[in-house]
Amino acid sequence: MDQSKYRKYVCAAIFHKDKVLIFHRYRNWRGWELMKGGVKKGERIIDAAKREIKEETGHNKFKLKRTKYMFKYKWPRSFIKDGYKYYGGENRLFIVELPNENVKIDRYEHTEYKWVSSEEALRLLTFNNHKKALKYALKVRK
Repeated sequence: MDQSKYRKYVCAAIFHKDKVLIFHRYRNWRGWELMKGGVKKGERIIDAAKREIKEETGHNKFKLKRTKYMFKYKWPRSFIKDGYKYYGGENRLFIVELPNENVKIDRYEHTEYKWVSSEEALRLLTFNNHKKALKYALKVRK
């Protein structure tokens, strides 16, 4: 399938010390996820990551590491965004270190957040692609 049919996203494994930040999503589906968000037309991927981290956590200052890890998935049905028909998403993974556990979530997409151990995050995350991304992040984090 044509690469252009996959909407570009950024995804982040967010850490503070030995804890992982996960979000409970309720918009479009319900379950636990890592931070993720769409890349706007003309936006650089690094800028999308910084914007999404601020939107989803309220933090302006953080350590950000881009990884080579990417994952793709198909949606149950296509949708149209900005005049394009998409069949799935393509995510670039970032690793984020926050200076503290104070988080101000975006209530438009999430009902709550949790700081949990990596083991609990791997148990709670809804989708396998987020579990695999977190496992990768844990390996390359330090």
